[in-house]
Amino acid sequence: MNEPRLEPGVRRGHVLVIQVGSLCVCDGRNLNILRHCQTVYIDGTFRVCPRPYTQLLVIVGNFHGYGLPLVHALIGQRTVGHYRQVLQAVCRRTRELTHHRWRPTLVVTDFEIGLQNAVQTEIPTADVRGCYFHFSQALWRKIQEIGLSNAYINNDRVKALVRKVMALGYLPLPLVRLNYNLLLQERGTRRQMRRTPALQEFLQCVSLTYVDRGATFNIPSWNVFKRGMEQRTNNIVESIHRAFSGAVQVRHHMFWNFLRHLKDQQAITEQRITAARNGNAPPPRNRKWRDL
Repeated sequence: MNEPRLEPGVRRGHVLVIQVGSLCVCDGRNLNILRHCQTVYIDGTFRVCPRPYTQLLVIVGNFHGYGLPLVHALIGQRTVGHYRQVLQAVCRRTRELTHHRWRPTLVVTDFEIGLQNAVQTEIPTADVRGCYFHFSQALWRKIQEIGLSNAYINNDRVKALVRKVMALGYLPLPLVRLNYNLLLQERGTRRQMRRTPALQEFLQCVSLTYVDRGATFNIPSWNVFKRGMEQRTNNIVESIHRAFSGAVQVRHHMFWNFLRHLKDQQAITEQRITAARNGNAPPPRNRKWRDL
């Protein structure tokens, strides 16, 4: 397996300063790898972000089965404008350094509407999909927010209903809305909604946010029926965040210390690029994911 050839002028150490409030750091070789990645994961973390920035956004490429953190962006505000600045800079610098456009076919993100809108605007050829783990996590946060968690824990019928909603992501697309409406019409569902008002509020939220026509997130964005295991979640990004946080250890580290840890992570990335180039198999997934 040969690594993609480095185009003339592609070298290491490129730092992209976008505008006040945003800083994008990447390596020329990384951008060359990134343009070959058809599947890309984008996710943010907050714990290790140095002040005055509020979010560290990481772009991870799937390169021959290896999840490689290829671009790191420090963002001052979580707005569509800031996300677009980052993506514009990556697209522009990739084109300048490699003489090719960055055109991934699939981008997996969390359920942040601003980030998804930015990706759809700046990379219109990409299929933007939400991470199923974040879909389930968002439902659980809503359960906690509206006070449904006690009923979920103590009432098996309520728990079964909620799990059926979470399982909608595994159904074929044409059957999602049909099965959801059938679930709402079942006598047992209506009975539980009368007994547990928070359940009714939860199902209304699911309808407006994920299922109804004109929902905030359309069904294809969170449905994983036709996705492979690597495309269902951005767990690879979460594991990269955990490893980086474990190395940094301090919340909101000083900027120069943050950059030192970023250089250490880049060294690991380069080792994995070499392993992929040599045809070495990527590390095996956790058994619980292999068995799904």
